[in-house]
This record gives sequence, C-alpha cells and structure tokens, in this order.
Amino acid sequence: MKLYRQSNTYFFMLINEFLYNGKLIEGMAISLKYKIYKIKDNTEFLFKSDDEELREQSIGANGIYIHSYVKCYFDKEKVINIIIDEKGLEKIGFKVEYEIDGYFKLIKNELIQVSKKLFYKIMKEGIELELFDISGNKPTQVIGYTAYEIK
Repeated sequence: MKLYRQSNTYFFMLINEFLYNGKLIEGMAISLKYKIYKIKDNTEFLFKSDDEELREQSIGANGIYIHSYVKCYFDKEKVINIIIDEKGLEKIGFKVEYEIDGYFKLIKNELIQVSKKLFYKIMKEGIELELFDISGNKPTQVIGYTAYEIK
C-alpha cells in the first residue's frame, strides 16, 4: 500500500494574453501542497492506494475533494488570497495546512515553473493592465493535482 499527500494547481485566468519579456503570457498558476490532520487525535491523514497510479482522492465520508475547502482568490493588493473553510473541514473532522510549492506561467498552453519573484513581477504587470480581475479568479480554477508518495 502506498501513502501520499496531494497538491492542487490553482490557475489565474486572464482577460487577454499579454507580452512579458517577449513571451505571450496566457495565465499564471500556483501549486498548494497540503498536510491534512485528523482533529480527534491530531495525526496526519494520508491518502492510500494499492494501485501504481496515485489518484486524486476525496476526504471524509462525503466524497469532497480537499480543494473544495481550500480556495485561492485573486486579490489586487495581495495578489494571492488563500481561504480555508475551517468550519467545513471541522465538521468532517479535519484541519489543513498548506505551502505554496510551485509558481508557474502558462506559455503556449504549457505550465512553466518560475521563481516566486518572477511570478509576482508578472502578476503585478498583469494587475496594472487589469487583466486578472475577473470572476473566474474569484476563486481561481483548480486545473490539476499531484501526488507525493511518502516512503
């Protein structure tokens, strides 16, 4: 049996693509890596799989994915605003911690990892052009997941 944690990729859509250093930016994204804990005994909840493929799984008996409780919003001032539905998680017996473990730009329909500094530079230029302030970024869209096997 394999044990693993999950992360989700949150995508910031644009009204229009824009040029940044000669490259056409189609969108931006961050990856949030989660640590989920059971409230009753404060032990970490790990996803389990007997398969080779580590699939995205839900938490609790209600079949809801973790990204339903962790939302990422575009914010003109802070750029990124992450809100955890702590009450919703508490109702099903969990709490969550996260870290941003990746920053990305979308070029030619491909996510390319960038530094935190470059991510914020590109986002701020897009903010000045008023390209991110759309309903699709409130909250952002979850476009993928990654599984991190615990050995």
